[in-house]
Amino acid sequence: RSLREVKILFRGTGGGSAVGQWLLTVSGASSTVLGIAYPYHRNALARALGGSPPVHGYCSQETCLALSRSARDEGKQIMSEDIGFDLFHKYHNSNKLSKIGESGSSTEAETKSPIILGVGFTGVLASESPHKGEHRGYVGLSDSEGRELVHKVVLEKGLRSREEEDDITSYLVIQAIINYVNFYAFEIDGPAPSDKQIIQLPLKHIQDLGGIEYSLMTVVNTHEEAKRKAIESLILGDRDYALFWPKGNPNGESVLIPHFPISGLRKAGKPVLILCGSFNPLHVGHERMALAAMKKFNQVAEIADTETSSAKVVFEISVNNADKGGISIDTVAKRMLQFTDEELFSHGPWPVVATTVPKFVDKARLFPGCLFVVGMDTAVRIINPKYYNNSEEEMLEALIEIKRLCCSFVVAGRINSETNAFETFHEMHDRVPTVIRSIFHPLSEEEFRIDLSSTEMRQRMKSEGKANM
Repeated sequence: RSLREVKILFRGTGGGSAVGQWLLTVSGASSTVLGIAYPYHRNALARALGGSPPVHGYCSQETCLALSRSARDEGKQIMSEDIGFDLFHKYHNSNKLSKIGESGSSTEAETKSPIILGVGFTGVLASESPHKGEHRGYVGLSDSEGRELVHKVVLEKGLRSREEEDDITSYLVIQAIINYVNFYAFEIDGPAPSDKQIIQLPLKHIQDLGGIEYSLMTVVNTHEEAKRKAIESLILGDRDYALFWPKGNPNGESVLIPHFPISGLRKAGKPVLILCGSFNPLHVGHERMALAAMKKFNQVAEIADTETSSAKVVFEISVNNADKGGISIDTVAKRMLQFTDEELFSHGPWPVVATTVPKFVDKARLFPGCLFVVGMDTAVRIINPKYYNNSEEEMLEALIEIKRLCCSFVVAGRINSETNAFETFHEMHDRVPTVIRSIFHPLSEEEFRIDLSSTEMRQRMKSEGKANM
């Protein structure tokens, strides 16, 4: 990997007070941290926002974004004064500078400019006078390249003290910065880092992160051209995946998020279920499969409460298919847009991730710790040596690596087109080598059955299209 230089300026109010301490006690912090400020009094906050009090309240997504934007803008000003206004703008206009070689001579090379990252936090935490509303915090990140992320965390009231809640919000601010650096500042040429590779801060008050709801609220920059460019760069191989979030921002617009860490979707440490398919077309059976997989996960994990303890589901489209090859930009966009159709879902809308990797061992490297939800046809291919250079040894190596990456499969049944009988993976389970049998979790006919297939729907749509002509 090559790392883009990142310069950070933080502004927080209502919590996150340990952020400054944790950042500044790291040796060499001055090479990254441009400034830290806590405009705590309402007048101080108004000054930090340009002189006017916040329109949307002191703890809100909008105010958090306003703080991160003002921090970013101040950071850009600081950097322009530090390296010279003209040179700074040359950075951001051309991204080309001379690189000093080991010998001290200049060689022409393309070097990317430092990213200026403004980080904002607003919170309402435990206090002497109980709050009527929820204890919550917003973490906003705005960078000099136009990306903006807002995360929300809700803390269970009465579970922790003010000091403990402040530590947790500080921790989440730091984790948001770490995730940002890992997924935007790095030019990734290998698998994304797993949660185990991300630094975990030792907190004296926190044994676990129970009683917390965490979610990505929005990503600004939603116009169609940006989405198309993201999909185009995905197909051209410039990135490994991009997350599409239907109606993902407060205005109900859909957003496409390049390299957002799937681990960020996890709820209280529970894994993400990734339902893989071509979705050509998407239909109600896909959502029912997702819901059946969530219930199955709860049984495997011995979780009793289906409603509150279920894992998060993400749908996955691969732009490269092991059998059918690649698909076009327009096709990917159309299939993603299906997920904005509210009539298809009773529990949606669901996020969908587009990836460049057709093989599951590569998907597992991208999304370690995830449970893949697949149909019988896909499961049969997963244990077919044909897809591993006709080598059973390579197949076993790949499946053992998937197991080592803590990934597994929930497998839905199908109708056999020749016998018209319903088949489940239970019949094939004994054929799976013992060493990797535990990573397959078949759904029984009682757990999931829907006599609807995308292939039949395509044939019917094609037939109806001819009839209309």
